[in-house]
Amino acid sequence: MFTRLLLVGALALPLSACSKETDTVTTPSGTTTTTTTTTPMAPADPLANDVTVDGTNAAIGTDITAMPMAAAMSNIDGWIAKLQGDQFAEIRSTLEMLKLDLAAQPIDGAKIGATLSTLGQQTTTAAATASTSSQAGLQQLGSTLSAAGARLSAPAM
Repeated sequence: MFTRLLLVGALALPLSACSKETDTVTTPSGTTTTTTTTTPMAPADPLANDVTVDGTNAAIGTDITAMPMAAAMSNIDGWIAKLQGDQFAEIRSTLEMLKLDLAAQPIDGAKIGATLSTLGQQTTTAAATASTSSQAGLQQLGSTLSAAGARLSAPAM
């Protein structure tokens, strides 16, 4: 589940390679699970910073954890490159933190959840000052990130 976790990334480019990923996940309740999956890897993409709100919303869809890790990392890198300027420093910092959280072994679902919740709040706040054409998409993205963060942070029942 957490192998594929992450925010944003469906680039409309063909996937050319596969990799095997082994992840150890520790849930908030202390359960540890190790999984090995074969995941398509996105090719190195010089256009990775050409991300959009609509593309990110589509990539996340209804289950952020279904997003392939390579696509998510590429999308995060794209947003970091795109969001330049002091007004985006806080969001860039949170995106960098999310990358570190996702690269950690074992992956800590609760920590990723907290980071996604923070990113969701920041995205929703940014929507208020965005262009009118971007506001609805940013609000949807912020809401989706916050909801996913809450789910991942919640203790397992």
